[in-house]
Amino acid sequence: MTTPTRTWASEHVESMMSASRREAGVMASGQSINLAVGEPDLAPPAEVVESLKQALDAGHTHYVDLAGDEELRTAIAALESANWGREVRPSAVQVTAGATAGIAATILGTTSVGDRVVMPDPTYSLYADVVRLAGGIPVPVACLPSLHLDLEALAPALKGARSFVYCSPVNPTGVVYHREELEGVARLLDPGTIVIDDGAYSSLVYQPHRYVPAAVIPGLAERTVYCQTFSKKFAMTGFRVGYLVAPEELLPPIAAVHRTFNGSVNAAVQKSAITALAMGPSFADFALRTYRRRLDIVQELMKSTPVLEAVPPEGAFYLFPKILTGHSSSDTARHLARHGVRVRSGAEFGAGGEGHLRISYAASEESLEAGFGRIKAAMNLLG
Repeated sequence: MTTPTRTWASEHVESMMSASRREAGVMASGQSINLAVGEPDLAPPAEVVESLKQALDAGHTHYVDLAGDEELRTAIAALESANWGREVRPSAVQVTAGATAGIAATILGTTSVGDRVVMPDPTYSLYADVVRLAGGIPVPVACLPSLHLDLEALAPALKGARSFVYCSPVNPTGVVYHREELEGVARLLDPGTIVIDDGAYSSLVYQPHRYVPAAVIPGLAERTVYCQTFSKKFAMTGFRVGYLVAPEELLPPIAAVHRTFNGSVNAAVQKSAITALAMGPSFADFALRTYRRRLDIVQELMKSTPVLEAVPPEGAFYLFPKILTGHSSSDTARHLARHGVRVRSGAEFGAGGEGHLRISYAASEESLEAGFGRIKAAMNLLG
């Protein structure tokens, strides 16, 4: 008699794992150039690193307030009050273990089994994974050919939706949503629909484009959970610190999930985050100039790679070219890996990403030039 097989994963985890588009990675040669990474290659500010050391020496090595360091929450509230032109109170701020933890806590804290969560397609694949983990239903809505929001397509999808989650600038496309697009979304939402605004790349927006948070849009502000991180703006990816700002009636379930999974955020790291905010925009401006220069280099290199065609990025540090050879995203990414350069398959970011690649230019200029040389040679072999 055969013993029935049983998966060790829970039903919701099994659903997430089976449907997830997030790839573990593709095999590459030992001398591979990595243009797949989704993090800055810059070092964090020296002042931030030094403040972390000082915090450890000063004994900030124990549990702290589950909502976050009071001084840090006050600094965050002051920053977003200035950014949004309205008062943000420290009590509306939850310090999180990076933006990922904040996004996950928000989705898990507000999504019930069967709830529909709408998102643009393509977008960051974490959103759909966490929705499935909650027992909800991800509802991807294809974007326009410009990779901006298709409000006509969003209209029926948003009816009865529990939430709408998005990032701007967009991972993976680099598109920055305009104020008019977000105002259009506001007109489409049911009264009970929550907005989850992932602002991870908000400091990386290229002129003449402007970043507009949902928190300043009438009809969105009162229902928006804004998730932010120190990872991109200050190159603090390994510090794992971020925050969210939420309407005070929305915050309790979100905070409950965050503290259940994460406890309090690292005490010393929170002190270093205070130092980062006190630095003002100097480091973020330096990072923006660096990536703008690299984007110029990448766009010039693209001219000699005619089998790839990209909408010009408006922010972040990603290029999202269309593959003109007719090959699939995954096959092309694997082919490039075998020829010594790593990129991400566009299909990882949704059905709308099929036929594209995500190429990160958060790499040295030398790596970009060498990497695109390998991409050109490898793509020529595909025809």
